[in-house]
Amino acid sequence: MQRRALSAGARAEAPPSHELIKEIQSRLFELGYMVWPDGNWDERTKAAIKGWHQNVNRSGTDAMSDDDVAYLRTMPPSKVWGGVVYDSKGHYRLFINEASRKELVDKEISYCKQGCDAGRCQLDLILNGQMSNKACIAISHVDWKDDKGNHTSTSTVRAADIKAASDGTINECAKLGPRESCILYAAVCADGSSQTGVLENRP
Repeated sequence: MQRRALSAGARAEAPPSHELIKEIQSRLFELGYMVWPDGNWDERTKAAIKGWHQNVNRSGTDAMSDDDVAYLRTMPPSKVWGGVVYDSKGHYRLFINEASRKELVDKEISYCKQGCDAGRCQLDLILNGQMSNKACIAISHVDWKDDKGNHTSTSTVRAADIKAASDGTINECAKLGPRESCILYAAVCADGSSQTGVLENRP
């Protein structure tokens, strides 16, 4: 089959249609990539395509051939989604057992705008704190004081199991503040199969 590149930099090819771009974005979005189905051929979309290529051992570029599109269409979307919304003050909310990523995003953004710092409600930050199927996420927090004043920070880590996520977020926390002050607030897997701590914290 002829390879028709959908890269914005392709000289001999017409740009892809808005509908096809949106379909590619939507399918990658439901597979867990950092992309939003808005029909824009932007850097986020091209980075997601390149990441998908690498993960499925295909071309490794940000272009999509007819073969690539056909193969992408055969890949089933993730069926279970979870995520976390949080801010540096230690406010957080964990979400589990959502049937689609779009439903999860809508709920997270709505909650974030009501209960967290506005800066945390950006789309890229929301997408980066999500997991699917059996993947897990953990959240930690640290408060400390030094000669520069009082500090506070919250960290999250995704991993294949709850222990790896929990250990990882404490390690990330320890990079920001004293390890002995780091607290594991909660950890949960997307399907709710494992959980430590509570889903919501409002100190």
